[in-house]
Amino acid sequence: MSSSRLEVLKQPATTSQRWRRTLGGALFRLRARARLGARHGAVALLTLSLGVACGDAPARSESPTPRVVLITLDTLRADALLDENPSMPKLAARAQQGLNFTDFWSACTTTQPAHASLFTGLHPWEHGVHANGLVLADDALTVAEIFQLAGWRTEAVVASFPLEKRFGFTQGFDAYDDEFLVTLKGEWAGEDVDNDRFYTLAPTILERAGAVVERTAGEPLFLWTHAFDPHAPYGDLAGKPELHLRALFKAARNAPSEMPATLARARALYNADARALDDALDVFLDTLLDDPDHETHVVITADHGESFGEDMSFGHGRRVSRVQLQVPCIVLSSKVSAAVRDDTAGSVDIPHTLLELAELANPLRTNGRSLLSRGSGGELQAVGMRQTFPPGHGDPQIDGTELSIEGPNFFVVREGRLHGGDANSVKSEGEPLPEAAQASLRERFATWTKLVEAGAAQGLNDPETMEAMKQLGYVGEDG
Repeated sequence: MSSSRLEVLKQPATTSQRWRRTLGGALFRLRARARLGARHGAVALLTLSLGVACGDAPARSESPTPRVVLITLDTLRADALLDENPSMPKLAARAQQGLNFTDFWSACTTTQPAHASLFTGLHPWEHGVHANGLVLADDALTVAEIFQLAGWRTEAVVASFPLEKRFGFTQGFDAYDDEFLVTLKGEWAGEDVDNDRFYTLAPTILERAGAVVERTAGEPLFLWTHAFDPHAPYGDLAGKPELHLRALFKAARNAPSEMPATLARARALYNADARALDDALDVFLDTLLDDPDHETHVVITADHGESFGEDMSFGHGRRVSRVQLQVPCIVLSSKVSAAVRDDTAGSVDIPHTLLELAELANPLRTNGRSLLSRGSGGELQAVGMRQTFPPGHGDPQIDGTELSIEGPNFFVVREGRLHGGDANSVKSEGEPLPEAAQASLRERFATWTKLVEAGAAQGLNDPETMEAMKQLGYVGEDG
């Protein structure tokens, strides 16, 4: 959103706030070192240091400062948490302490469209980012801007090039850290990658996020941090990838008989990357949540999943399938009771949830809802799409064949069943839908296709939303 339309409201920190921020930062460092030290047998000394620091501190405020944290985990499948033997067991265990959604769906099978929906509450055909390489419009209203206008500190620490500043995701953030360390490729989605630096691994990313928390202690904070580790290339625990996605393309094209073994190796490395992320994230969450000076609310989800042959595909982005679209979603907060939730939900629900956790007025006029209240499964649905591709683009199959990709492909999830298709056909999980229901979906998909082709960006600062912003006190009468 352009700064000329919405003025950022900020108040200088008082002396008391600055003092609390300094103390809070010292305690954050000590707690983090204590967590790490415990894993290496050094907890006793660090616990003593923490006790001395706490003993020197005055009594904390009766009203802890609010903090809302959104963590997006790139390419994380739902079974990373929901499987009997999850690849992220620590996060799976932590999910049992909050709301754990078992029927949560991304708005798209690729990073940029999915994140645009996570921040605007709009579907890809509404916010206009229906493929990687596109830029989120400056007049899109993002949840970060709402936090910023309410006087919160807003910061982001992202882990990969698709979320680099040039793509429009900085809207509403006071600070945006997009420094990448690992070399991967020179071009992505038609854009040059600066110095071939494409991503940074979670230990470094979460250390930077911890520094943000330390630096902003005592201030209301909205923090977004993002981890790339499960994404291809697989097996990059030390920044030296073992298996690139191009190896899967090569095997499918030249040696399809070797694909089962190649995919098994890829999945094992993917799981190893997820476990490494699990360890780093667990330390960060321990420190973040064990902070009596702040009331911290955390939402964790993913932008999309990954195929390892289950749908005859591999990777992500080319297929509307459960393994590419169903992702984890967890809410950790004192405002919720522990529960496993099976009501259908999706990416567009996240910004509404963040605002309710922060107890901020919600000016968003979208189809999403807050996840803090349970909805009726029969009334709820998740909708979205695969990213669009230029003409002639193909979808390589694990058997060496290639399917033609023509136009956008959409989906609707109702009562746990995935229905995908376009204006011409609908394919459902399980039994086919009755013809009347299929016709209704085809008509719906045809409408969405027209919006994609028109480059529509519906609901971006429309008069109704702007009027709601004024009524809620976020915008002055002059807009």
